[in-house]
Amino acid sequence: MTLLSDRVHHELKRRLTLWEYLPGTRMGEEALAAEFGVSRTPVRDALRRLAQEGFLEDTEGWTGYRVRRPDLPRIEELYEVRLSLEQTAVRRLAAAPAAPEIDELLRVWQQPKGSNLAPDPDMVHADEAFHETLARLAGNKTLSTMLCSIDEHIRVIRTNDFLTPKRISQTYRQHRGILLAVRKGDPELAVERLSAHIHESQTFVAQAAARALTRILARDTEQAAPISASAGAGKERP
Repeated sequence: MTLLSDRVHHELKRRLTLWEYLPGTRMGEEALAAEFGVSRTPVRDALRRLAQEGFLEDTEGWTGYRVRRPDLPRIEELYEVRLSLEQTAVRRLAAAPAAPEIDELLRVWQQPKGSNLAPDPDMVHADEAFHETLARLAGNKTLSTMLCSIDEHIRVIRTNDFLTPKRISQTYRQHRGILLAVRKGDPELAVERLSAHIHESQTFVAQAAARALTRILARDTEQAAPISASAGAGKERP
């Protein structure tokens, strides 16, 4: 991994998170290398990492990668299972003696006053760590393993949840609310706050994805219109 590869990876990930590439777009190494002013090696490494993260997929019959199209119905199903798993986890956790890790998490998720929370799609990793830590502390290894697996499948779409300072600030506040309910030993309050947090996140992500796909379809239509017009221009009228 090189600094050049990191730079290309960071910029391409930013574009993919903001839906600047159409699903199915081929990510050609040569064109990207020319755009970034680098050789094909750092571009190839960046594309490989993006594929591992779920943003890209292998193309059939063509060497390289293309932008993966999100499977929104399946993601909705995974969110439903995730919610059920996490509700069980925080209910168990809040009913047990407070773990010392809860106080440490409260310190981690203390938003500094006056801080400028810039959009950061990579915050998804910190958010996953929060939820997976709660699942681990609940003491059910199977539940924890299942949640980690679901997080891997919805990670790409969830990066859209951390693209505005407001959503990041809300995440800090909501995480602390869940932790305080757990420390208080109130299972019902912990489940209530967790459920509201996940539902809000899911709604925001789904709306962002829907808006992006609408823009993509509109752009696709605009690009196709001149082709259709020119295709019919040379035909004689009956």
